[in-house]
Amino acid sequence: MLWTRISAPASTAARAISRWMAVCGICLLLTEGILARANEDLLSAPRLKWQAPWVTGVIAVGLDLFIDPIAVAVGYWVWFVPGEIYYGIPLLNFVGWFVLMLLAPLAWRYSSRGARLGGTGASC
Repeated sequence: MLWTRISAPASTAARAISRWMAVCGICLLLTEGILARANEDLLSAPRLKWQAPWVTGVIAVGLDLFIDPIAVAVGYWVWFVPGEIYYGIPLLNFVGWFVLMLLAPLAWRYSSRGARLGGTGASC
């Protein structure tokens, strides 16, 4: 489960990866709930191969548009080079989230298909 705590002290990188995986999982679940029909999922439905990545990217940017202004106002993070378009948040931040979340379902589908076929993922 993504929300478990590790008893040993975790590095900053491990915590960052864990949090990114949680965000990725939430976006993927929302995408599956929006797009999937009965008896299909993101991994097996051919029609979702390209729809899911785009919708996941849009959901991630939508969440980021909502969360980032609050996090900046509270002081959770500060931008070294403030943006001028949206609450001082650089445009590259939103582009980055979109690209990462566009690639996440593709990587998930690629790695899962290889595991199901007994390969390394290269058979996709």
